[in-house]
Amino acid sequence: MLAFFPMAFSSNYFYSYQGAIETFLFNGRTRALIALLTGVGAIIGSIIIGTCLDHLPYKRRTRALLSCGLVTMLIIAVWVGGLVFQVKFTRESTHPVWDWTDKSAVGPIILLMCYFIGDASYQGLAYYTMSAITNDPFRLARMAGYYKGVQSAGAAVAFAMDAVVTPFLTELLVSWIVLLISLPLCEYILYHMRESNYEAEHVVNVEDVSMDVVEGVAIPSGHHVGGEKNPMLTINQQNSTEKAEVTLSSA
Repeated sequence: MLAFFPMAFSSNYFYSYQGAIETFLFNGRTRALIALLTGVGAIIGSIIIGTCLDHLPYKRRTRALLSCGLVTMLIIAVWVGGLVFQVKFTRESTHPVWDWTDKSAVGPIILLMCYFIGDASYQGLAYYTMSAITNDPFRLARMAGYYKGVQSAGAAVAFAMDAVVTPFLTELLVSWIVLLISLPLCEYILYHMRESNYEAEHVVNVEDVSMDVVEGVAIPSGHHVGGEKNPMLTINQQNSTEKAEVTLSSA
């Protein structure tokens, strides 16, 4: 989990920078449009990383390593574009407030959308990395809590930087550097993952659990425990039979 710390810390770090330059550059209705487009970008990024992680014709570890490499290249490409754009202005610059109808605003709007394509791909890779470590729901719950806690800490640091009027370029570079630090460590974690955790962790199916330890627990329809059928399913079947008999009697 120490190797995973930078990935969790950096996962929401750039949001303060992105919000700051949006407010600096665009009017209200354009920022609303950007909110829509960044959501679309997040959908695109999710589809990209999901397709790579689940559907490439390779073994699990190979898919994960290739996907991590893809995310690394995507992050570098997007943030290089962001750097080229950012050096054109500072917080002290006198800049006209752009509307989405201005031709000069089109490129920056697309850039902001691309930030979220990279962000969604990065977040998807982070969750896949956690799921590759274990299938144990208790460990996964703790890892998810760890991830969200460290993620929030990183966001707090980023917003604190913005609150003291840190130069935009500094915010961009710090956000980019923490992302670049995290990806080789993610690659290291994925390199040491198993092809499957089922045998190593001795996964227990609900059908193999004794009735004594699942008292009061709802069992999904069609399943049973301890060699016995789901009692709720039996009750539902009995109720259906009684209703059918009542209908026939009425007829």
